[in-house]
Amino acid sequence: MAVSLEVASRVGEDLVHLMKAMSALRHHVPRLHPDVETSAYPVIFAVSTGPLRVSSIAERVHSDVSTVSRQVSHLVQAGILEKVTDPGDGRAFNIALAPDGKQLLEDIHESRGQMFATLMADWSSREAKDFDLALRRLHDDLTRTFVSSSTCTTTAPSHPSTTGKESM
Repeated sequence: MAVSLEVASRVGEDLVHLMKAMSALRHHVPRLHPDVETSAYPVIFAVSTGPLRVSSIAERVHSDVSTVSRQVSHLVQAGILEKVTDPGDGRAFNIALAPDGKQLLEDIHESRGQMFATLMADWSSREAKDFDLALRRLHDDLTRTFVSSSTCTTTAPSHPSTTGKESM
């Protein structure tokens, strides 16, 4: 059975409110690394499963190459990312997590997990699992819609929990 327009509109509105709250939350979360803004986290998550070219990172985080290139340069200077030779093309390089980047990624996961455990402290385990499943499904549907409507020829990553990638 299809979702009614009324319910779909309410979900859309609720998601906008949630995104605004999450955006505001970013400004109150303590910095886990003095040289890394939370806005750079998607780049860090994008390379968490292995080295990528800057253009591939940009695709995964749905951003333009020039913006991601600047973020990558800053993260390389901060010791979070490193340039590694592309095994398929010795003239090119990929971007990978440096040891400090791997530690930061672990710190982000732990900090975020603790924050959401606190926020959801009065939820039942079933409620949390159902919510997680619904979020994954929505993310996958959004990604599928985005990929099918874009001119991009590559496949967008599937849900972060299955690939190790995150967008926030």
